[in-house]
Amino acid sequence: MQDEESLLPITPVKNPIFFKNPASYEQHNLVVRALLETFGTCILTFAACSAPVPDMYLSSKDFLPSAIVVFVAICGLIFTIGDFTGCHINPAVTLAMFLVGATSWVTSLVYVVAQLVGGIAGAALARFLFSNHSSGETHLASDATIIGGLSFEALGTFILVMVVLRCCVQLDVRMPLTPATQTCAPFIIGLTVTMVSLLGADVTGASLNPARSLGPAVIWNDWTDQWIYWVAPPVGASVASLVFYLMRIALRFKKQK
Repeated sequence: MQDEESLLPITPVKNPIFFKNPASYEQHNLVVRALLETFGTCILTFAACSAPVPDMYLSSKDFLPSAIVVFVAICGLIFTIGDFTGCHINPAVTLAMFLVGATSWVTSLVYVVAQLVGGIAGAALARFLFSNHSSGETHLASDATIIGGLSFEALGTFILVMVVLRCCVQLDVRMPLTPATQTCAPFIIGLTVTMVSLLGADVTGASLNPARSLGPAVIWNDWTDQWIYWVAPPVGASVASLVFYLMRIALRFKKQK
């Protein structure tokens, strides 16, 4: 069991709506955190690119092995590095954490660079060890539209980021995260990614993560539809951050009545 200081707890502050509420991992050395974020994103991308999915153009049920592998990887990574870095391992999550005031702009910038490096390293490792598996590249299915692809990636990222924020950032300073919430967070977040993957892996690859998509694009030198994974996830993360703030405002007004 993890105590209430683990897995992204937030330091209480006075203003319950618009405030900087730095996460406890901000006290750790930034270089060490960056290295761990690189490691985490590397493992995540390696897992996503190594699962034995023979072809992109399959039905969602054919991506079940990949979804299970990614679920296990996410759970393990959150338990392993969550209390040191927050285990963002995704630029979209880092953006959301910055927008809600949980991380500084310096941390956010360093994290994003580390995640991109980790994504490339993970894809390179997957190609080296499992060249007979799929490349792990994410792109639109042949029967998918650009609007459909953008919409799914944005919606999927919105769902993921909302779950991450509610599991890891306290909504109100008078409502601290419970130990049970923090302990269950790895499984809830992992299952959310698994759900979204099974829903739309046959549409866009269900990346929800620019770093995870960049890695195989660089290693295999295939930039088809890459821009989608740099536009949609940040949009979804930004909307999730806005909804989180609206929930915070609604809760404050309710408590004032």
